[in-house]
Amino acid sequence: MPISVEWDNEAKTIIRITYLGRWTWEENRQARQQTLEMVDRVDHIVHTIHDMRQSHGFPTDVITQVRKRLQKKHPRVGLIVVVGNKSFVHVLYDVFATIYDKLVRKRKFYLVHSLEQAYQLIDEFAAPQDHL
Repeated sequence: MPISVEWDNEAKTIIRITYLGRWTWEENRQARQQTLEMVDRVDHIVHTIHDMRQSHGFPTDVITQVRKRLQKKHPRVGLIVVVGNKSFVHVLYDVFATIYDKLVRKRKFYLVHSLEQAYQLIDEFAAPQDHL
């Protein structure tokens, strides 16, 4: 499957979703469902890292699909961090963040260049807020 979902740490506070090659919105929907099931099994905030570094583009209608998914964010999902090292990921994020600025801020949706930056962002956010 071109999208894998797994716990990123033993404490089960981060789920990493890795996108490989080309993928579809149906595959994304399945990965999202798996992510939500994992979040439901714990009683604390879970942050998600969407690793797009090995993705080869996006399916059509990306702005609308991302908006729909952000509007349905699980209450125990903390930060949503996209890791992208390709210019098209950054351009799409910038366009999305410009159009849906309030949604991006409300849902804590971020873009970084590396996994190290994703972990640092989560560490900075999570320290005082991991417990509901």
